[in-house]
Amino acid sequence: MAFSQDFRQAALRLILDEKKSRKEVSALMQVNEKTLTRWKQRAAEDRLATEYPSQRGGYKIDENILRERVKIQPDAFLHEHGKALNVSAYGVGSALKRLGISRKKFTPCYKERCKKNGKNLRILSKTF
Repeated sequence: MAFSQDFRQAALRLILDEKKSRKEVSALMQVNEKTLTRWKQRAAEDRLATEYPSQRGGYKIDENILRERVKIQPDAFLHEHGKALNVSAYGVGSALKRLGISRKKFTPCYKERCKKNGKNLRILSKTF
């Protein structure tokens, strides 16, 4: 929870007007010294009020376009899809996860190893 602007100004008055140290004010008002330093810097820039992060924008990757790309090129790497869509490979991976599309590739070696170890081979695929 953020401190009120009045509380911040009172803390800064103790530091600036009454010449108390940050350590004393920190103990008195139960606020971290680094927080007091940040408030002092913000007051000098006239932005002492509480700042909240802006709302997050929409997703950059169009889900329908990505779904079509994966349908056409199921073996393409994430960075290849990303290059075509002008986004990062991490962004493509996050979008695929959001869509519920698995990118796990089962190779013949993997299948042989599963048979050898007696594990069930479960192929993860999603119909489009």
